Parts: sequence; C-alpha cells; structure tokens
Amino acid sequence: MIIKKEWMIPLLKIIFGIGIIMTVIWGYVFSGGAKYMYELTCISNLAAGLILIVDGIFYKSEKASFLYLFILPTIMSVFLVTVICTLTRISHFNFSGGFLFMHAINPLVILVFYSLTYPKIDKKTELIRIFTSPLLMIIYLLFDYIRYLITGELIYGLIPNEYLYPWLIIIIGIVIYALLAFMSYGLTRLREKIFELQSKKTSDKPD
Repeated sequence: MIIKKEWMIPLLKIIFGIGIIMTVIWGYVFSGGAKYMYELTCISNLAAGLILIVDGIFYKSEKASFLYLFILPTIMSVFLVTVICTLTRISHFNFSGGFLFMHAINPLVILVFYSLTYPKIDKKTELIRIFTSPLLMIIYLLFDYIRYLITGELIYGLIPNEYLYPWLIIIIGIVIYALLAFMSYGLTRLREKIFELQSKKTSDKPD
C-alpha cells in the first residue's frame, strides 16, 4: 500500500498525537499514579496529543492551527522547568518511563510540528493568539492556588508556603503571563523564519 506524500504529515501528526497520549497513560495510569493526573505535566501532554490528532484530521485548517499556541508555552514551560531544575538540582523530577517522554521529548515533538506547519497569519490575529496563549497556564496556577487554600499544599511546591502572600501571587502571575507571551512571540517568529527559508528554497529550485 502506497501512502500519498500529501497524507504523510497529517498521518504523522495523528500517530504522534496518539503516541503522546499513550505516554501519559504509561506514566500515570500503568505506573499507579492516576490520582496525580491533575499535574500540569499530565494536562499539558494530553492537550498536546489531542491537538496533534485534531490537526492531523483537519489538516491545513486555520481553526485547528490556532490551538498550538494555547498549549506550546505551557508544555515548553514543563520542559524547561523539569530539565533545568533537575540538572541544577534545585528540585527533582521523574525522568523514568513515560515521564522521560512527557518531560523531555513530547514538548519538542509538538514544537517541531508547530514550527513546520502553516503560513504566516495577519498581524491582528497573531497578536490575539500571542496575548491569549498564557491563559492555560494562568488558569492552572489559579487552580493550584485554590487547591493550596483548601489543602495547604502546592502541587509542585516550588515556592515555600510561607512566601505565598496574595500580593506576591499576583506579581508571580503577571511575570509568568509576560514571560509566556514573550515565549509565544518568539515561537511565532521562529515559525515565520522557517517558512521564509522554505519559500526561498522552493523559489530557488530550477523549473
């Protein structure tokens, strides 16, 4: 059976999307950690897998493409925090089994697919997507804080409880929002540069 070239990318997206979801099941369900599926690692990876599947099904649909920036800043934050904190020994994160994929590999997979997909959009739409992209992380941090008020514990515990003043929480939220918006801007520019290079290569090919 020969698969047409134009179907390769959407098929790969669906396969990788299913693969990402399977790593979540492997890391949480099969390892007995299903009760921790409220963690950002789980939520961001599940969302990434679903986005790839949706994008593979509705390939080259503008409605599917806008979903990428809603998950990329969050899952890349998971990647950066877990890798940097573990390497510098600030905190320890699990990198065995499914968590190796969820923390270190899956974020890079969805970054690659985002970087190689879809042409440049108009500036207004681009700005809206950049400034709304941190919302998933902000909503999750709000959930974490509400949970802290109920249980007395943060999910990851990166900030000591004695420093969790309301004014400090607001400042942290603003800083994180700004950093993620800036990250989204950088990712958008990266994708634009890649498409410029691809277009140049195509135009330079002899007829």
